[in-house]
Amino acid sequence: MNEQRTSPEVGAASAPGAARLGHGTHGPAGGLVGRWRRFWPIARTEISLLFRRKSVWVFLILTGFHFLVASMTIYFASLPRFRQGFLKAILMRTEDPSRFFLNFMLIQEGVVVLLVAFAGAGLVARDVRTGALPFYLARPVDRIDYVLGKLIALTTIAAMATIVPPLFLFMEAAMLDPDSAYVVDHLRVLIAIIVYGGLQAMFTALIALGLSALFRDPRAVLIAWIGLFVMMPIAGRIARASFDDRRAYVISMWRHMRQVGDVAFGDEDRIRKHRFPMWLSALILAGVAGGSAAALATRVRATDVVADP
Repeated sequence: MNEQRTSPEVGAASAPGAARLGHGTHGPAGGLVGRWRRFWPIARTEISLLFRRKSVWVFLILTGFHFLVASMTIYFASLPRFRQGFLKAILMRTEDPSRFFLNFMLIQEGVVVLLVAFAGAGLVARDVRTGALPFYLARPVDRIDYVLGKLIALTTIAAMATIVPPLFLFMEAAMLDPDSAYVVDHLRVLIAIIVYGGLQAMFTALIALGLSALFRDPRAVLIAWIGLFVMMPIAGRIARASFDDRRAYVISMWRHMRQVGDVAFGDEDRIRKHRFPMWLSALILAGVAGGSAAALATRVRATDVVADP
């Protein structure tokens, strides 16, 4: 059933993101600009609004604490006098950059999932609940622009925790490397950070937007999120303990995401420990992402467009 028609004035009054867009998507003399410039005002507005949320800053600060610990580890590992005694076991971890950065990003994942959940729970649900979605689409912004704008905004927030911290750590390690060949020697690690961090950010953002489109109430989105990222992994652990079979982890999103990370960083030891093939993890993650995209597209397609006066 199509959403109830809402006038542009009501939509503008009830949705801060839509109200702030104004008519910035019109080109000179009323013409339309390219698609990339049509969805950018939506993304820019949502990013601005997300950075005003206290919950977003709380989770970003939490990732910052972990970043500081890792940064101090890299710094002290570069000083020979600290590579002795009780610190030796900790500082030696930096000698394998692939494992060090992979472990850093895997630990970050827990906070990233919480960050994306609280940031993205209301991005679409709020527009559906307040009737602002038809107002967005009444402008020279089509459904694809709306989806891209929301996805880029949430992916950007997630990337602040998945890509930016490990990149800064990599640059720190490169500057402290005595041979000045760190980047060349560990180019695959740098690529893996960007690729895996980007996949983490976009995958979680797409799921959050799909759930937000599926449920009108952000609290229902958070409940579904907990079921996907908390209850299902717990059920996998229980099944694994009950049947003594690691294949029970197949229902855990964490396991599939981490297998992608192991492959991206080329961690052969961890890859061998997985009890299901990489293609299965990729297929499951693609299925979840595809289902989220379908839910988002269905919600946006079902919205009546109000003619722009």
